Amino acid sequence: MGVLLSTGCRSTHEASAFPSSPGASTTPWVPPSLRTNLALTNLALTNLALTNLAETNVTTAVLRPGELVRVIYSDVPPPGILPSDVRIGENGKITLLYNITVQAAGKTPNQLQEDIRKEYVPRYFKHLTITIKTEERYYFVGGDVRFPNRFVYYGHITVLRAVATAGGYGEFADRKRIDLRRANGQIFKVNGKKAIDNPKLDLEVFPGDEVFVHRRFY
Repeated sequence: MGVLLSTGCRSTHEASAFPSSPGASTTPWVPPSLRTNLALTNLALTNLALTNLAETNVTTAVLRPGELVRVIYSDVPPPGILPSDVRIGENGKITLLYNITVQAAGKTPNQLQEDIRKEYVPRYFKHLTITIKTEERYYFVGGDVRFPNRFVYYGHITVLRAVATAGGYGEFADRKRIDLRRANGQIFKVNGKKAIDNPKLDLEVFPGDEVFVHRRFY
């Protein structure tokens, strides 16, 4: 399957912010050898992205500190219990009805549902069903990629797979210089070339993170 080269508009200097959408103008001529390498690289990245989608599901994405979750209580006697919106603390825990504290970070919504139910049944209720709802979660990819944008976070994804979801590298991407900015402001440097051969260097991307691919200047 062939991979088309991007014709997105690129500025002559490093972008300081993530563009909201790709441009649409003619780019300078690119040598055939570069086109071939770029196509092969983006094809490999696309395969990584497809593998990622096949392996993950929104219900398997683990929760992290800072995320807001809605806890819905059902199958309880009248008058029932109102849903509660709680934010996961830095310690990874949430505090619920009757001052019950539960570890939430590091668990999937399904796991958290079961753990909360065990805290209340049979201690407080004979029957209880817990449903966990999460905010829609995103990560961002920008810089010299084909389709810079925000993307829904479905579960485990790495820097290279995030680049793939944005259509792969642009014509002038510096694959050795990728920034991973965490939601808390931390920045990690990723060498995309080395990460292909060494998966340990391909850092995981979490909700709210930003991946930025720099341009090369030659």
